Amino acid sequence: MSDNFQNVESRNKKRRRRFTNLSLEPSNSDNTTYTYLNVTMSNAEEQKVYQYTLNETDIQRIALAVKDSLQNEILSTVNQALDSYLKELSKEVNTLKNENQILRNENQELKLCIDELEQYGRRNAVRISGVPERTGENTDDIVRDIATKMGVDVRDEDISRSHRSRKPGLNRPRQILVKFTRYNLKRKIMKSRWELKKNSSSKDIFINEDLTKRRQSIYTKARQLYKAKLINKTWTWDGKIFISDKNDKKYRIDNESDLEPFNLQTIPMEQQHNFGPSYAAVASNST
Repeated sequence: MSDNFQNVESRNKKRRRRFTNLSLEPSNSDNTTYTYLNVTMSNAEEQKVYQYTLNETDIQRIALAVKDSLQNEILSTVNQALDSYLKELSKEVNTLKNENQILRNENQELKLCIDELEQYGRRNAVRISGVPERTGENTDDIVRDIATKMGVDVRDEDISRSHRSRKPGLNRPRQILVKFTRYNLKRKIMKSRWELKKNSSSKDIFINEDLTKRRQSIYTKARQLYKAKLINKTWTWDGKIFISDKNDKKYRIDNESDLEPFNLQTIPMEQQHNFGPSYAAVASNST
């Protein structure tokens, strides 16, 4: 029994499959095409021939089955490759977003540093508005006359430079930009500027600090809130911008966004009753 089993196994190992006589021949009875597939099975002891007949419908079915199988396999391969690519692309995009945000933050910090340095360079300068222009005027003399009306003594050597800013041709007189040689004198001028309101000839003259473009934009918006009676007061000191709300609570304003809680037009009506003075940092050195 064991020997017979081993003989069969030996024959099976030696058996080879050979396909021969593959031909396409038309049938005599109709126009249907048949495929005759002769398969010869041979080994050392036996030879058997099997013939399979396939008509055109069978061939089409096989072709469709092969096509569907290939399509599914190709789609699966493409989808896997696409998913892998999209994952790598998503990682790269996220990395670029993070790097871009870091650069934005660094850029903003650099802008603030430059703005701070620029404002420091203007710490001795003021702008005088409302002074009528005259042909052949000397702005140094005008500055000294205005200082006298405020009770401040300004000498020739106290003025580093003064001139009208911007080009002529506006409907109102141009500002006088004056830079003093001493910070203490500029500080004294700023403290005494309210004395101009006591004199009818100088009540239309205003003195403000020389601010950077960025800070001037913020201060202009604070002035708009003041004119709209949404805040009680706004002023600058050493290039810093301050406001006081309706409760006379003081706030330092560093960015335009700091003014948003004080602008009721930007707050929904149903939330306006919750509006309060708890937003910005209170200015501790504002006088």
